Amino acid sequence: MLTRVRADAERFRLELRDKAAAEAATLTRNAEQQIQREAAKAVEGIRREAVDLSVSIASKLLRRQVSATDQDVLLQEALKEIGRPNQ
Repeated sequence: MLTRVRADAERFRLELRDKAAAEAATLTRNAEQQIQREAAKAVEGIRREAVDLSVSIASKLLRRQVSATDQDVLLQEALKEIGRPNQ
């Protein structure tokens, strides 16, 4: 009987160890996925900020260098490209 109890205890210990290892692997996998998602969101945010900053800088430069006549010509060309009639 003592041998059987020891065998049952050993089996129970091994089952607990296996469960703990499986849970640890699941937690690690979930943490890695969360880190990847957060990193992707951060990179996307940086890209958006870089684009916004680039557009802002380009707009400021164009305002300084493009005359009113040039702006009208650019507007007409842009309207042609998107298929709207000239106004």
